[in-house]
Amino acid sequence: MSKIKLFISLQVFVVICSISSCKKIKEKNETVIFKKDISFLFSKGQKLFIDINNDKIYDFKCLSIPFGNRFRKVIIPINTKNKISDDSKILEKGVVINENLFLSNEFDFNKLGVSKESIINNKYIGVQFEAEGFMHYGWIKFSLEPKDYKNLNTPIYYQKIKLNIHETAYNLNYDKPIVIN
Repeated sequence: MSKIKLFISLQVFVVICSISSCKKIKEKNETVIFKKDISFLFSKGQKLFIDINNDKIYDFKCLSIPFGNRFRKVIIPINTKNKISDDSKILEKGVVINENLFLSNEFDFNKLGVSKESIINNKYIGVQFEAEGFMHYGWIKFSLEPKDYKNLNTPIYYQKIKLNIHETAYNLNYDKPIVIN
């Protein structure tokens, strides 16, 4: 075997090995779930980038946006075609994410109310994102908690809020719905 063929074979082997080492934890039907375990404290100048399908292309970002004398804590799409479920819709298991779910250009955690409403465990946000030119539906499993439990009646936009992303998932088939499971 020539050195070039051996080199190409080795490169293909490395790519295959690196793809198979993703933290894929479950594949059921056409749903692929990735374990993330990421914590992010919303604060001025900080950003967290989210890659839903582990293709090394960021789909969404979390950040604090200045708004008067406070900050809006949001998740926004990076690609203009990507969408996220409306901030009035924190989703539960069993919900179908498809074109009928109201999707928008941001999820604003401030609209949850005061800090005690920000104590959320293992809930979901629906997403639509583009991968390789096709639209896919998926979800982000998350928990949210205020950093200061002493001021639970203070509006969220005055608090430091910690976002924990546990998993992301998507339907391998483009333009097909996904059920949160």
